[in-house]
Amino acid sequence: MKFFLPVLIATLFGASAQPLSAQQVDFAKEVYPVLESNCFKCHGEKKAKAKLKLHTFADVLKGGKSGKVIEPGKSAESLIIKRLSLHKDDEDIMPPKGGPLEKEQIEAISRWIDQGAKWADGVGSSFAQEKPGAAASSGRQGGIAWFGTLKSALVEAARTGRPILLISAAPHCHNISGLW
Repeated sequence: MKFFLPVLIATLFGASAQPLSAQQVDFAKEVYPVLESNCFKCHGEKKAKAKLKLHTFADVLKGGKSGKVIEPGKSAESLIIKRLSLHKDDEDIMPPKGGPLEKEQIEAISRWIDQGAKWADGVGSSFAQEKPGAAASSGRQGGIAWFGTLKSALVEAARTGRPILLISAAPHCHNISGLW
């Protein structure tokens, strides 16, 4: 019995647990919020230090003055991981203010890149889901946002926790107008 219990526990818990590197990254919950709170002030929609913007997928793929920042599938070769992983006293560490990112945050970004750096639909600081070769599905002026799809509007409402007033261009067809 002494031998059986540890084997049973190891089988139940060890066999079902995936190593951290194999766990699928939830971009909207694990990666985007880290970028938004730590990177967008300098590399966002309104400001592009070193000609780098990180708020849309197209801009992330485009890179900046130092070149490409991510190599989808290859986090070890991605400049963003190299900069995030520098020693806290290195002058090139990112972000330069507010201290280095937590190890778990860097690991999430690294796994996201290794898993192909997929940008989740409906996630973006400007409400625009720009992808290479595609037009923006929505725009924003002041406090008004135009969403290309109901799904992108609902994802943004869930992500920000702010209510969104939806007004359909054809309410008699879609019946989706209302406060969500």
